[in-house]
Amino acid sequence: RDNCRKILPWTEETKKDLIKKFPEVKNKTEVVYPVVDIPSVKRKNHKNINLLFIGRYFYMKGGLHALETMDRLTKNHENVRGIFISPVPEKIKEKYKKNNKIKIYDLLPQEKLFNEIYPISDIFLYPGYSDSFGFAIPEVMGMGIPVVSVDISTRDEIITDRKNGY
Repeated sequence: RDNCRKILPWTEETKKDLIKKFPEVKNKTEVVYPVVDIPSVKRKNHKNINLLFIGRYFYMKGGLHALETMDRLTKNHENVRGIFISPVPEKIKEKYKKNNKIKIYDLLPQEKLFNEIYPISDIFLYPGYSDSFGFAIPEVMGMGIPVVSVDISTRDEIITDRKNGY
């Protein structure tokens, strides 16, 4: 349409897909990455390595793989703990409830994340396979927490070097 001045996808990958389907919008399309507001929060000293997963959609965000990874690492390493925040299906909670080194929470308010969870988290696990832009990734990176994720479409636009994740 002539009255449309700009189309603003969040990632280069989305822009490519959009232009592939609608080549006529090429000159109107520009990537604008979302802004994530990070409050000033101090990291807290703690003795263990805390792995963190957060996902509103357990399966889509790779929750099962993250939980399996946390379970394996916490059993193999004395100083590794897991913090898992997601609406986990009951049958899966039941399977992992014996591992007292993993704390499973339902979704938490952002205030609790910023004041209690992020300050003690060391590595963010994000094996989500379906979404193009996980907002939790830039949020935790803004807190200085490195990210371990899968190599799909847009993750290399967010995780740009080995200083902020793999």
